[in-house]
Amino acid sequence: MNHEQLKRHISFIYCAEIDEICKPLFNHTPIKVFEYSRVCQDGSRVELSNHAGHMENAFLSRAKMSRIYTPELIPENQRYLLINNWIASLNHPTQKLLLAQLHSQHELFGIGNELSVIRKHKQYYEYFHFYASSDAVGIENFYFNNLDMLERFIIYFINEAHDIIKNASKDPLVKPWRAQGFYQAIKLDDGISFPNFDKNAFIKATRLKRFFLTVNDKEIYLTKREIDCAILLAQGKSNRIISEELFISQRTVETHIESLRLKTNCDDRVELINFLLCNGIHAYLINTNKI
Repeated sequence: MNHEQLKRHISFIYCAEIDEICKPLFNHTPIKVFEYSRVCQDGSRVELSNHAGHMENAFLSRAKMSRIYTPELIPENQRYLLINNWIASLNHPTQKLLLAQLHSQHELFGIGNELSVIRKHKQYYEYFHFYASSDAVGIENFYFNNLDMLERFIIYFINEAHDIIKNASKDPLVKPWRAQGFYQAIKLDDGISFPNFDKNAFIKATRLKRFFLTVNDKEIYLTKREIDCAILLAQGKSNRIISEELFISQRTVETHIESLRLKTNCDDRVELINFLLCNGIHAYLINTNKI
């Protein structure tokens, strides 16, 4: 496909929908641009963002960016990455290209100060990229003082954009091209903050209607009421307490928990709690009974 055809690719068609999903992020935090990447072992990439110009600049105008396989450059167990710091310390031939990309996105769009959150799966890596204004002061402190909120948004995004991601995965922006370490600790200044960030409003705006999970390579989802029970269950609360907090009968709670156990193929309550915590429910354990 030529450049103009690529601009009509499904990744660009979904920009408006991604922007709508990201409204809680943009309305309540200093984040200006969000990007989702799924990088497979064959080098193919699913790319989704609210900012079409940013994607075009990274993957169409600068085609060489498409041939960078980031999992080779980042330590296996890395979860959070401040991109500016990482690139500055990267001892690899791609450093020059990555520095040029940073400069370009600053000059063209005024964005930078990127934090990437990384999730490793058996067949691919997921990257959740958060961009602020290039001149945002104290943004590193904001990121690391609010990781719980960013983790919450990631779960929210994965569920709200579930169908979009599924469709985009059928036609990745970057096609397969491959045959089949670094972490810098950041010292934070607790005195810097973003006083306009209303966590309660953000929590309210990122409530889930359903929660997708993968069990033995099979996709399942939890209903809203099952999510309510799962959150309280993961907090170690008894069926009686769960029923009181949700204003439902203990029998109904037992029915929901049994449904959770069957859906997740867990043998008992302890295994179910561990499963829920390992699959991101912890992002919703935030001083609230229900998400």
